[in-house]
Amino acid sequence: MNTLKGQFLTPKGTITRQQLAEMLAGKYKTDIKTAAKLISICEREDELDEDSPNNHFALLEEACAIIAFDRGEIDAKELKMTIVKQENEIGTEESILEAALNTRLDNGYSKLSERYDFGEFMTQFKPKEGIIPTPEDYAAAIGMGVDMSSKGMWLAGDGIRYLYATGHENVLTQIASSLKMSYSHVSNWHRAAARIPTHLRNEISPTVAVEIATAKFSDDEQENNRKVLQLVDQARKEKWSCQEARSHVKAEKGGSMEKPVKLSWVQEFGGNEDLLVIACQWSIGGGAGELDQFHFIGKLAKIFHRLSENAQGAIRLIVNDRIKEHASLEESGKEGLFDEDTIQDLLKISMNTFGEDAK
Repeated sequence: MNTLKGQFLTPKGTITRQQLAEMLAGKYKTDIKTAAKLISICEREDELDEDSPNNHFALLEEACAIIAFDRGEIDAKELKMTIVKQENEIGTEESILEAALNTRLDNGYSKLSERYDFGEFMTQFKPKEGIIPTPEDYAAAIGMGVDMSSKGMWLAGDGIRYLYATGHENVLTQIASSLKMSYSHVSNWHRAAARIPTHLRNEISPTVAVEIATAKFSDDEQENNRKVLQLVDQARKEKWSCQEARSHVKAEKGGSMEKPVKLSWVQEFGGNEDLLVIACQWSIGGGAGELDQFHFIGKLAKIFHRLSENAQGAIRLIVNDRIKEHASLEESGKEGLFDEDTIQDLLKISMNTFGEDAK
């Protein structure tokens, strides 16, 4: 073999065994492990089982051709295939992080769609035929996915806002019911889109936007919106985190400014369940924002049955206290701590009734 072990010479340059396996797996619609196994079969000059799928035989044939070229047994003209090879240095920590941070829907989709298949409903990210994936590509997919999620909130919020403006009624209720989502979750989209102008949205995260836009600073709507815009402008200039936004909102409403929580204490606890109990104190009717609380409790309900008895008992005490507080607020005519969907999840935790699907 002309090249180092684990590498292959191609007309486009040297590629690693992993890159070759990824390229062939994408081209012949199989998994990378299978592709790597078939490459090894070619190297050993073994035979494939007769009942193997047709795509395995096709992949094997191409892998053998590449190995033959690497060994100098055939020339480039006889190697009838297309190989895409990245020429620049790739896979460094800095380059991967840069791709994740800087790739957005508006600047990444066109470039990536030339090399990757997003599927009919944009639910996949697979290399097209002959493409050798890079770590930067996958990091770019992450960055673009996060950006799509962010933009999705604004698009949905504007859609709801305009339906109301054209005279439709009960839009939030219908949308939440039809999409099987929490009413408060959909309502947050609406309020954020209604109160934050488009030119400010790209520079602020959705969670920060929701923390500010859903807060009530004044009974006067005009004054309330003025305060929202003031905080949004400050948030985008100072690059607030969700926690920082929550702290500023609390201060504007007459509370004391909270200091950012440092995570150095994490290593001082014995295990993940201990940390989860601490997180429950904050995230269930504590200081967490409505959107963060909604997601936290929903996930907690799904994994609660897997926890140890000690962790379940500690969390159940927190949940029961919060449920009582919620009921007390509603009985006094005030707004409770949770929406109806969240209460149902908390009751499941309180009574440990999750059904057969949770076992």
